[in-house]
Amino acid sequence: MAKKVERNPLADLGPVNSIEEALARARKLAEAFAKDPVLAEIANVDQVGNPITVEVVPSAADMAADLITNATNAASKWERKIQRPRASFKEAGLAAAGKHKQKTQEALADDRYAKGMRKVNEDEAIATALAVGGTGYTAGIRARESKIIRVFGELQPQFVALARSIRAMKQDTDADREARLLAARRGMIDIGKRRRGG
Repeated sequence: MAKKVERNPLADLGPVNSIEEALARARKLAEAFAKDPVLAEIANVDQVGNPITVEVVPSAADMAADLITNATNAASKWERKIQRPRASFKEAGLAAAGKHKQKTQEALADDRYAKGMRKVNEDEAIATALAVGGTGYTAGIRARESKIIRVFGELQPQFVALARSIRAMKQDTDADREARLLAARRGMIDIGKRRRGG
């Protein structure tokens, strides 16, 4: 039985005045939600009327279902697009070699990524993808359904914490709104780093 929480955990929080403050609050809220999932459930509800409420962030189950449904519906589109790429993935891969090397310096000390990309045969790669087909693509997504739900379950409270923190930021001017966008981007990067143990 879920324990009763007498007041919204966000009731005593004031406005956020900077991106750094928003990220710090998001981390603090995420830590609180991890200790008490009921707080996350309460914080994820917006009262837009009586008795109308809406979720700030979709549930983990809904996010997973949407991802799987969208992937399944995209199978034929995936097959069409892979035959008509907007740009050469070989050239794009080679162009990203520097960035990739920066991210994984030790693994790419001898420039193995770029060397490997130069050996890529694009026609063979496309033929292989088509041989597997869109059903293989969607089957791969569906085979990971339990993992997808688990991961979204871990991430969803952190998304709520970030969303609530950003909503506390001002949005009166273009500069305010740009700061909110930047906070959202930096917040998502921060969530990713923390998930990887960084």
